[in-house]
Order: sequence, then structure tokens, then C-alpha cells
Amino acid sequence: MVQRSRWMLGFIQVLLKGDWRDLPTLRQRLLALEMLAMPFFQALAGLLLPTSLLLAVVLRAPVTLVLLYWLPLGLAVMLVVAEQAAFQEFRRAYGLRATWVDSVRLVVGAPFYQLVLSAAALRATVRLARGQLEWEKTTHLGAHHTVPTPREPGPRELAPRGLEGAL
Repeated sequence: MVQRSRWMLGFIQVLLKGDWRDLPTLRQRLLALEMLAMPFFQALAGLLLPTSLLLAVVLRAPVTLVLLYWLPLGLAVMLVVAEQAAFQEFRRAYGLRATWVDSVRLVVGAPFYQLVLSAAALRATVRLARGQLEWEKTTHLGAHHTVPTPREPGPRELAPRGLEGAL
């Protein structure tokens, strides 16, 4: 999550710097604004959804207020539908096979992924508000730098081709 927070803090810093305002067309500027402001929307959604559950279940708030708080859930559902459509288009464009299980995994995993994104966005927003703009390094184990030790081949690997079943 640290890396996602770092990315989102970078988005926020680019947004605040304002260079995106110099893009040549209004469409490009609006797209840049949407993309760069996304961490704020994700952080807000991460706060509003639990609040709406609390309001709906525990506090018995007015219906209008609860419905307003459920707007992020509606947007999240629309996002999953859009991701599903994009997945199917990607699959068709590249001639890939997919089963209904792949689609189910995408739908089931989406809320957890959005939760992680919301937590990372909230973390980035809090770091910005506190002025914690230093680079956060991600700790690495360096496992990809180790050289595997050679192992002795097993009897099946030593058998000549065609004789594997004889051992």
C-alpha cells in the first residue's frame, strides 16, 4: 500500500503544481484534472461508504442523507460494470479465452481492490495535509538477487527419453 500511496501523493502534487493547465485543449485539461484529482475522490469514497453504513444501520438517519452517502457505492458498482466490459473487450481484442470464473473473480475482487485504493488515497491525503512530502522508500527483500543453488537431478530426470515410466 505504501507504493500506491506514493503514486497517489505524486498525482496530488502534480495536480497542485498546475502544469496540466497548460495542455492545449479543454478536453485534455479536463481529463488531466479527473485523473490527477482521483486520489481525493477515492479517499472521500473510502470515508463515505463506512459512514453511510453507520448512518443507515445504527443512527437511523433521514433517507435523503443516507441516499447521498450511498452515491459512492453506486459509482463503485458502475466502475465494476465498466471494468467487466473492458475485460471482455480486451479478451476479444487479443483473442484470449476466459470463463465465467474469471468474470466472477473480477467482480468479487473489485471491492477489496477499491478498499486498498481508498486506504492508499486517504493515507496520501493525510500525508499531504501533514506536510510529509519526503520520499517513502519501499522495503525490498532482495530475493530476486539471490542465485539459486544447483540441485542434484532426480532419477526421473536422469532416465533416457521414453523410459520415464520404467522407473
